[in-house]
Amino acid sequence: MVFLGVVAVVLMVGSAVSAASALRAWPRASASLLGQLRGARLGLRAVVLASIAVALLGVAFLEPGSPVIRGASVAAISAASLLLAARHLLRRAEVIDGPPSTLAALVVASVRDRARRLLRGARSVRQAIAPGTASWREIRWGGAADELLSFGSFAVTYTAVVALALVLALLEVTVVIGSGDSIGAVVFRAQIGYNALFAVSIFTIAALGVVSMAVALRRARVIGFPLRVVRRLQSLAAHVGYGSLAGVIGAALTPVTRLVLGGASSVEGGELSPSILLEMPATGAVVGYVSGLVAIVLQLASESTNLVYRHLLLPTAFVGVLVLLHTAGFTPELLYRQLVGTGVDLAGTGTGICDAERGDSRVAALLSDPPGALRAVEQCGGQNVLPGSAFVQVSAAIMMTFAAVGFTRGVRIRVAESSQGSSK
Repeated sequence: MVFLGVVAVVLMVGSAVSAASALRAWPRASASLLGQLRGARLGLRAVVLASIAVALLGVAFLEPGSPVIRGASVAAISAASLLLAARHLLRRAEVIDGPPSTLAALVVASVRDRARRLLRGARSVRQAIAPGTASWREIRWGGAADELLSFGSFAVTYTAVVALALVLALLEVTVVIGSGDSIGAVVFRAQIGYNALFAVSIFTIAALGVVSMAVALRRARVIGFPLRVVRRLQSLAAHVGYGSLAGVIGAALTPVTRLVLGGASSVEGGELSPSILLEMPATGAVVGYVSGLVAIVLQLASESTNLVYRHLLLPTAFVGVLVLLHTAGFTPELLYRQLVGTGVDLAGTGTGICDAERGDSRVAALLSDPPGALRAVEQCGGQNVLPGSAFVQVSAAIMMTFAAVGFTRGVRIRVAESSQGSSK
């Protein structure tokens, strides 16, 4: 209370000083509009300070909600508003050449100036939003119906619908298989996972071998064209990112897929789990990584002017490295035997596991042991891993197909450019 009282006394002193200044200046200032505004500003300042002081004294010594406090507060707010208006009019009158002689004329001039400023501001905002009139023509409705009903639009729409249906169906199958708890789903997941691991491992070693060989030959000045290894690594990172993005989109569409294709309850063993938000992006990242490795081998020599060197040299070397790895025994079968074929306990299963029913305890034990399930499949005459020769053949066919397509396209572009040059 003492502090509020001290502040109120200081405000009252300031109010008295302002009031005294207004009274002394009023006889001289009342002859002009500027003088009147200056005197009004001093008087209103005195009223504001006095009202605030009275309100503080009321808060300190009277009950809350007292009429004195409410009245002083209203007076302070009203006087402060008038003070702001007076200060604005005074600044306006000081900058105008030949200020108006009456307060009404000054108010009208101030309002007009404010309106002009707002109009200029609105025009600037409109220009910032849409520069020029041509920007509003970027969306044109004229002829939209004809374009939408054209054969090309129908073909694109039909293709998009079919592709979306296939993607949704693939997502549903992937989720059902990936989340199923039957012995078939466990075996299928293990087979896909281990084969993918082996393929990615061999692909990585082959790609590293090709890149290392190319860099060494470049440093030995055998290769005369730049390799741009850093740019290719950035491309690999982009492929991994695109794969992860595709996986996130697929995971986000999975609940919708379930609704469209009948719901999770209609498929046995296909309960939807939030972990799909991590599993599908990881799968997409692996697929993007493999495609990025292929892109590195295909594009590492892109700076060469010789189309054979640009499109065929390194892919052929990649196939050669795959063949050498296969000849040396580094195959999916070797990795399978090292990672899965040892340390798996099938005691008590026997050959009868091949004819066991679904509810058999031996089958139930394999549900939590994917390597054991793979060993059981192998014991029953099945095959879990892609043969090394088939892996090399498929990988070589894919790599050389891309290389041949790029080489053919490069030849066609060169021939077209030379034909245009000769015609000129």
